[in-house]
Amino acid sequence: MIKRVQIYLLSGKLAFSDSGYLIKTILGSCVSVCFWDSRKKAGAMNHFLVPVWNGRGLATPKYGNVAMEALYEKMITNGSNPDDLSAKLFGGARIYPGSGGSYDPGRENIAEAKKKLEKFDVPLTAEDIGGNQGRVVIFCTDSGDVYVRKN
Repeated sequence: MIKRVQIYLLSGKLAFSDSGYLIKTILGSCVSVCFWDSRKKAGAMNHFLVPVWNGRGLATPKYGNVAMEALYEKMITNGSNPDDLSAKLFGGARIYPGSGGSYDPGRENIAEAKKKLEKFDVPLTAEDIGGNQGRVVIFCTDSGDVYVRKN
């Protein structure tokens, strides 16, 4: 059995590893994208809360547009070739479906992630998105495998 280092990814953060890490996070309306490099056997994961930075305050990875750019850049600066990358997308639940109103941050987070994946030309190979349940997501950075449990 492979012994992997486990880390917990907080919201507004990202993590990269080119060795055997298990990156775990918990999502509601937030979204996580996992990038995996099939040649280097390396991976990175983000966890963002809000789709787009509005220009006020710090441009941190809690914003989808910032988090996606940072995640892609992390893979490239660590030696990944864009042609070797694939992505998996998780989260974006509407955890308060009875709250009324048309604003759905989960749906907007998903749209922002997909927009950036298209910009980067990184294929989306798996997704578990939307719905009204939160998720626990565990990403194995050395294999690209992702395990999801809805709660």
